[in-house]
Amino acid sequence: MKLKLGAMALVVIAGLYAWLQYTNAQLIQERLDQANAAQLATETTLKRLQENYSANAQALNSLQHELQSAQQNLLQRSAEWEALKREHDDLKEWAETMLPAAARELHQRPAITGARGYRDWLSNGDAVQPATQQPENQPRPEPRHPQH
Repeated sequence: MKLKLGAMALVVIAGLYAWLQYTNAQLIQERLDQANAAQLATETTLKRLQENYSANAQALNSLQHELQSAQQNLLQRSAEWEALKREHDDLKEWAETMLPAAARELHQRPAITGARGYRDWLSNGDAVQPATQQPENQPRPEPRHPQH
């Protein structure tokens, strides 16, 4: 009987050992599945990050080209602006100079309408002065702008 009891105890111990091994194998398999899922998620995230990095690098490159182009346009427009300011100063300086005597006299003549007005003006003896006689310097008259 002792032998039967010992054999039964051995069978029970072997069964418990087999059950522990099975349970342990299941736990190991679950942990392995979890690790594989985590690795797959990590690889997917890594791939997405690499794609984002590549897209961002291309966008950065494009933006740098646009910035360089904008800076070149700014330099060109700044140069044009400075040229216009110099031109404006030159025109302002020119406009402030005196007109030649002949041109000043043209501004002093009355408006003539028709042939009769021209004849009347000629008979008044208001002839143009010779070039040797120059009247005193006069500033240029303000330009007349039509009223809108």
